[in-house]
Amino acid sequence: MIIFHRCICAAWLTFSFVVASGYGGNLRAFIMTPASKEPMRSVADLLESGLPWNMVLYGEKAERDMAESKDPKLKELWLNKEVVEYAEFPYERVKGLM
Repeated sequence: MIIFHRCICAAWLTFSFVVASGYGGNLRAFIMTPASKEPMRSVADLLESGLPWNMVLYGEKAERDMAESKDPKLKELWLNKEVVEYAEFPYERVKGLM
């Protein structure tokens, strides 16, 4: 009976050591790695970031304003946009990627 208790205790200590080591390593990595970059505050920041720019075209005034803008940054943003089809349930667009 004593051997059984020692085996259970050894298994529990081993399990606890593995879980604590994994948690400690992930916590250390989380603290040392920056979670995010500086927030984008302007259209120029968005263009410099290289992030894709998607837009659903509804034919609204904002679209016309961007298309007719004389500001070179807004014009560049308008020209580099990716038009996305409207979907009532947006998750359907990425369903094939999951």
